[in-house]
Amino acid sequence: MFFVVVFSRAAPSEFRIEAAIKARSKRHAALLASYFAGEEGGAVAFSRMKHSATAAGKLEILARIGDVPDDHALLCWFGNVRTLSRLGIKRVAPPKLAVLGRKH
Repeated sequence: MFFVVVFSRAAPSEFRIEAAIKARSKRHAALLASYFAGEEGGAVAFSRMKHSATAAGKLEILARIGDVPDDHALLCWFGNVRTLSRLGIKRVAPPKLAVLGRKH
């Protein structure tokens, strides 16, 4: 599964998720991240490869464009399969869902 998460700033130290978009491939995810990053926000392209024996899988950050949370925050937040389903990754543009803090 490939997907992109689009971010904006909710406050100087917080990020807001603006959209979660499913992509067809690595290249498509990177292109979507580039397109949706914008001047005031950012976007991250991810890949999750499912393991056949379990529902879990390895999460990989494919591209980080613009102003986005650090890798540690991204992996903590999106590394959970339940979080991905709550975001509605299957839909093209879910409503604003969450605010992530950024560590400095």
